[in-house]
Amino acid sequence: MVYAQANSADVFHYRDETALEVDAVIVADDGRWMGVEFKLGDTQVDAAARSLKSLSRKMVAMGEQPPAALVVVTGHDNFAHRRKDGVVVVPVDVLGP
Repeated sequence: MVYAQANSADVFHYRDETALEVDAVIVADDGRWMGVEFKLGDTQVDAAARSLKSLSRKMVAMGEQPPAALVVVTGHDNFAHRRKDGVVVVPVDVLGP
């Protein structure tokens, strides 16, 4: 919320009738958006990435622009990296002001 507010963006939780759920969808005033999942363990990253990719496909099919980013924030990891599917994995301890 702090990062979103600092950039004049809004934060929403997403859940639909198909049980697709994403922890945070951050939407800027100009329509750009990003999906964020928060996971404590590395074993949950693949499932989080699948949810984010599903949301992206659904939003684009509804006429929205593609996401600016799809991000999984983890409790710990060795480093931030972009997966082959384009989802960015970021350890919470590398986030800063």
